[in-house]
Amino acid sequence: SGLAGSLVTARVTDAEIDRLRALVDAMGESAAVDDFPSFYPINLEFHDVILQMTGNSRLIKSFRALIKEFQLFRTHGLVQPRALRETNEEQHAILDALERRDSAAAYDTSFRHVQHGKQRMFAAFDKLAHAGAAGADRGGRRLGGGPRPVPGGPCPGGQLRRVRRRGVRRRPDLRAGADALGH
Repeated sequence: SGLAGSLVTARVTDAEIDRLRALVDAMGESAAVDDFPSFYPINLEFHDVILQMTGNSRLIKSFRALIKEFQLFRTHGLVQPRALRETNEEQHAILDALERRDSAAAYDTSFRHVQHGKQRMFAAFDKLAHAGAAGADRGGRRLGGGPRPVPGGPCPGGQLRRVRRRGVRRRPDLRAGADALGH
């Protein structure tokens, strides 16, 4: 996203800025009432419009593949308290940088937006892991063994745990691939 933001500043038109502003404003209306179902497709369109403006087919193809791969994970990050509003505030900052045609600011705000989205996503994972660990308790016995999570503490191992029929399976740490995604 940082690369896309910096590439667009040299070629963005006033009409494209107006289109992005309409999308950001529509997301703001959805965020104000925590309306995720209307927010999410507009959010995808916002990012797609910026990508299209880069004219870089390899970047577009790579980003779309990552979006498809991480859609479920990004969704969990966005449904957290205040996540829609925070995302919208970050998108306002990206839009302002694009409107000023400030390449460095567009890169920085886009990069921070991705990093904050990743943080929201992993906070959601930790929340799911704690809920799953608490729900895995059966008759004084914890499925999958291991230490019990401390309320309000980090998830053991910092990784998503998913309860299955016969215990708990650890999923690989997804942080490396998630660097490319925002929310």
